[in-house]
Amino acid sequence: MDYKLFIGFDKRRLDTTYSYLVKENIFNHLKRKNIPFTTDPHDDFTDAIFASAEELSFFYPAVLKKNAKISIFALSCKDDYLIDSRNPNKISLTQNAYNYYLRADKIYVSLNSQAQFLAKQGITKNVVIAKPFLTFALDEKPSETIKNAFKSYYQIPKNKKVIISLGQYQNQEELDLFNGIARINPEYTFLFFGEEGKDSVKVKLLQRLAINSNTQYFKIIPEVLYHSALFSADAFFIPQINIMYPAAVIDFMAHKVPIIAYKNNNYRDLINVNTSIIANSFAELYHSFRSLFLINKSQEAYEYIKRFANY
Repeated sequence: MDYKLFIGFDKRRLDTTYSYLVKENIFNHLKRKNIPFTTDPHDDFTDAIFASAEELSFFYPAVLKKNAKISIFALSCKDDYLIDSRNPNKISLTQNAYNYYLRADKIYVSLNSQAQFLAKQGITKNVVIAKPFLTFALDEKPSETIKNAFKSYYQIPKNKKVIISLGQYQNQEELDLFNGIARINPEYTFLFFGEEGKDSVKVKLLQRLAINSNTQYFKIIPEVLYHSALFSADAFFIPQINIMYPAAVIDFMAHKVPIIAYKNNNYRDLINVNTSIIANSFAELYHSFRSLFLINKSQEAYEYIKRFANY
């Protein structure tokens, strides 16, 4: 049988931003390299790759039947890890992720810090640090339609500066920080995209109350608008101390979007003082936004990703 790669794509999980981004990274990389792949578990394939343990668990019987080698991109989906609601600094793997990581032939991570986190969780075998894939090409020249689609869809004036954040609506500390910074920076439009989960009521409440006139709250960035979002954003704001979705950060860096992060997070080899604006207090964060376009580090971040990425 000729080599063919199966990509586990569970259509029930189309609402999961982070695993979607990883799958798009994989799809685009395989197409550029002309590597044959399928998304049909009934096809013949020799290897299988997944963006999360949750998806591997869904397809595991089919993969086992094919006796295919299993690869998984670790820590790309929120269902693979838990953040303690009482202590945001405390992160652990879910039992499901731990079990399926142990069954994988290769566990891919993009950062040394991810490998170190897995080691602390007891996952040390078969961990491979690989260059990250990019969702879209470096130095691409998009059409005006793509450039304008995001602001047009969300009815944002073309000359209005946009700050994008990705997060989780169940994290109140994160939302409070986002809202606090938005309130004292009325010249920007702040958009928060989060996975609803059990908090759809909170999303609707936030949308109705419009806490600040310059804040908007949505589900994940729609697939068709993600490309445009990379060109529309004037900054990517990370309000949480710990993030577990480097794929989005890498994409924004590759499109020269300034990164503003609150405190040192767990991906210091990606988000650091050389590539991003790091604030260790609310006051620093306030001044970071005020001086954003004077100390923009997006070119440095872009050069870093250009050397770093698998492209």
